[in-house]
Amino acid sequence: MRQDDRAPFDRALHRARLAAYSSGEFVGQESFMTAGEIRALALQAGIGPGVAVLDLCCGIAGPGRLITRELDCDYLGLDASASAVAIARERAAGLPCRFAVAQVPPLPAGAFDVVLLLETMLAFADKDALVRAVAAALRPGGRFAFTFEEGPPLTRSERAAMPDAETVRLTPLDDLTASLERAGLALTCVEDHSRAHRATAQALMDAFAADAAEIAAQVGRRALDELIAAHRLWVEWLDAGRVRKLAIVTERPRSSVERQRPVGEREAEPDDRERDDEDDAFDRVAARAAEVPQDQGPRDDDEPEFDVQRRGAPEAVVTGKRAARGDQHRERRQGGPAEAAGDRAQLLAVGAAQRGDDRDRQDELAADEQRHREHVQPADGEPPGAHAVRV
Repeated sequence: MRQDDRAPFDRALHRARLAAYSSGEFVGQESFMTAGEIRALALQAGIGPGVAVLDLCCGIAGPGRLITRELDCDYLGLDASASAVAIARERAAGLPCRFAVAQVPPLPAGAFDVVLLLETMLAFADKDALVRAVAAALRPGGRFAFTFEEGPPLTRSERAAMPDAETVRLTPLDDLTASLERAGLALTCVEDHSRAHRATAQALMDAFAADAAEIAAQVGRRALDELIAAHRLWVEWLDAGRVRKLAIVTERPRSSVERQRPVGEREAEPDDRERDDEDDAFDRVAARAAEVPQDQGPRDDDEPEFDVQRRGAPEAVVTGKRAARGDQHRERRQGGPAEAAGDRAQLLAVGAAQRGDDRDRQDELAADEQRHREHVQPADGEPPGAHAVRV
């Protein structure tokens, strides 16, 4: 419900709110969220030391002061209520928080790592315009973290029953998801807190009723009755599943190229084709040196790689083409030109050594044949090719 002059309501409701929450869970929030839920959403959004956070509709900034104090972020809170911002500034004394009075959208110029919107999404009639403005305010890789009241729009009878119904604009999750996608924001986390918020709404309603006289004395009986009526409807709707309370984190992708590229794949370098040509030539040298034929087709994945050592060659292992295109191929690239040149030189040395070894064997065979001719002659009358060794 509307609380345009926030100070009287803050004073009147403080004792009841403190009683409604478990110990340590009330930190000045004006909502159904607990301190634990605020903290968890902030961490899910990646808030931490030095992270630039923009908190929309911050109110008196109970959650903002909590995350600034505990997570040491760079915090800016915005709210349309000057009285709420005045309270926030006073209570944030000593914390590195900044505040401004502003209607949103538009959002302030600048790039933020995280934009928060807690318990206020339902008040925006044009959610498309809101999420577009949020996306524009985020750095690439930035997150939009918010709570969301999910459900079909209120019926006529529901609007009549809900105080200040013009601020309660429920939206189906599919419609919100479409708005986020149009703005270029990708869902990363959705958590359902409906049951917990139903319990909190009930506890707040009971606490307001228990402290009714004191509250009415400060803000009036009509305001108290509307406050209790609104909480009763939230309890009923959450209980029946008419409304769901969701905590959502979305992210602005870093770039369209990185969004499409598989994780871990590096960007193509200008000289990749030249490197591939060199690698093909390298593979052919390796195959010739090892006297192993090039691949003739696909092999089974469990077939062992070539591992060839030749007699007389220097100590070296020559791998076949499939291995060269795998891990050793990457090692050559990572090792740089000097290491690649060393690999090539080693393989060429292997081939040269093998060719030299073959020539030595041919020379030895020729010498043996010559000695054989000198010592072995055909006997008279023997046909060519038939001979005996003379001792």
